[in-house]
Amino acid sequence: MRHITHQALLKRFSSIAALLLISWLSAASAAETLTLTDYLGQVSANNWSYQGSQRQKAGSDARKREADLVFSPSFFTEAQIASDKKEPDMGMAGAANYKELKSETYTAGVSQTYPTGTRAKLYYSLNHYSYLYDGSPDTRYYTASPVVELTQPLWQNYGGRADKDNEEATRAQAEADAWNAESDLRTLLVNAEKSYWDLATSRELVQVRGKAMEEAQAIYDYVSKRASMNLTDRSDALQARASLETARLNLKSATHNEAAALRAFKAYANMGEAVQVPELMQINWDKVRALPDPVWVKGNRADVKAAEAAANATAANARILAEKDKPALDLKLSYALNGRDADLSSRVSDSLNWDKPTAKAGLTFSIPFNYSASKEARAGALLKEKAAQLSYKQKLLAQASDWRDLTAKLSDARERLELSYTIEEAQRAKLEYEKQRLKEGRTTTYQVLTFEQDYTNAQYTRVSAAAQVLSTLANLKLYVQAGSNPAIAGSKE
Repeated sequence: MRHITHQALLKRFSSIAALLLISWLSAASAAETLTLTDYLGQVSANNWSYQGSQRQKAGSDARKREADLVFSPSFFTEAQIASDKKEPDMGMAGAANYKELKSETYTAGVSQTYPTGTRAKLYYSLNHYSYLYDGSPDTRYYTASPVVELTQPLWQNYGGRADKDNEEATRAQAEADAWNAESDLRTLLVNAEKSYWDLATSRELVQVRGKAMEEAQAIYDYVSKRASMNLTDRSDALQARASLETARLNLKSATHNEAAALRAFKAYANMGEAVQVPELMQINWDKVRALPDPVWVKGNRADVKAAEAAANATAANARILAEKDKPALDLKLSYALNGRDADLSSRVSDSLNWDKPTAKAGLTFSIPFNYSASKEARAGALLKEKAAQLSYKQKLLAQASDWRDLTAKLSDARERLELSYTIEEAQRAKLEYEKQRLKEGRTTTYQVLTFEQDYTNAQYTRVSAAAQVLSTLANLKLYVQAGSNPAIAGSKE
């Protein structure tokens, strides 16, 4: 009876070895396996959030050019038609008795704001006046004027402070939006990579749990048979039954985890529910152990860069508000050349001479009656500027803290992985030694089956520890934009 059991056991060992060999050698061709690079390509091509973030980033980069418009010249034009039937001013010589005045005004020119705060306009104004009389001939004529206007702030927006802050706020906000989109892109790819490793390790853990259940079933069959022959105590059979049920529960949990990992895997790439996911690249666990620690290159995470740009935008907007609450004192200058005639063409040419210029100079001043409220509002705006800078400093500290936390977790995961390898190797050596003793008739089949189960549990611990290493390395890619670590996939060399 023992001879038959030994043969069955050796046959099962041979089958398991053959399956392991096939799994190692089937690191399958690219057509049969889905590599991490290919999967991330599917995510970038099919995930709507990824595509939306891409367009958000491109749009925000383009919106930075809006800041260039603050100090860029712009073209403007105006057309107006008016009818005036009120009694004319008595001071208008020769036009005292008209019943209606019709006018047409056409203006076209360019305007520009300069970094000094100066606002300049250069435009050409063409006017057509028609005086309509009762019983007298109507009077019609044209006036034409090239005009230059200058406005220089002397208090509010002195030196173009508000305009420069407006330029900075516009550019910084667009930059913050672009970095937020970049952060979303990187985070999505990192999470997609983690889902890839999660599915890969979940599938392997299902295999490990399946093998453990087979071993538990073999132990139960062996012990229950001996109990039925009164060769062992019934409590051993009950214990073996409990171990078998535990193994079944563990396999069911592993299967559920695999299903959840598969759903997340498909969700990132927008795969249909009926889509069959091919085999994933086989993980070379020895290379996982040998991966170097990542180095934080100079620079900040995308979300920290976004926070920096947002802080700059908030600070600039706060300064704009503070400047807006100041009293306004502006110097205004204008100079125009003038021409007037019933003939349009002669008036246009006449307007370009210097015989009849119009010059103006003046000051405008405004201040709110509730000056104390205005003063407090400016102080509040400056506090918002300081608050934005403090928030960014805290973000920098949090970034460094997160890096230290992740590297510490990676170190712990590596340590657990090395210990799990040591335990697995010890369990493997113990199993091999016990199998040799079984051949020599110095131990029992039950003991070998128990050691085999210990070895399987050690494999489960090793795969779980390696999965934690892969997940932490993926998180660290938010700091180090490396590739997909192809060296950790594929068959052993």
